[in-house]
Amino acid sequence: MQVCHRDFELENTLLDGSQAPRLKICDFGYSKVADVWSCGVTLYIMLVGAYSFEDPDEPKNFWRTIQRVLNVQYSIPDYVHVSPECGHLISRIFEADPAKRITI
Repeated sequence: MQVCHRDFELENTLLDGSQAPRLKICDFGYSKVADVWSCGVTLYIMLVGAYSFEDPDEPKNFWRTIQRVLNVQYSIPDYVHVSPECGHLISRIFEADPAKRITI
């Protein structure tokens, strides 16, 4: 699986409550750059009424959506009118490199 938690402590663990309790790791602590990206996804949905990285030709193709996220492939349809400033904001939010992404 290759996951690194980076804040493993008792407060970040849960027991699932079964007869033979299983340990669950929680609180993966997303960063502010992840929050900015999430705000961009929300803003895009509010403006366009569709998911930003979903392929319009294959909306149910999950793997295609993942590829579009990884390649930052999105577009604002012609029928949606956004100001140049708003378009620029979205492009700064949807920056693949977190170090180059706009900050809060």
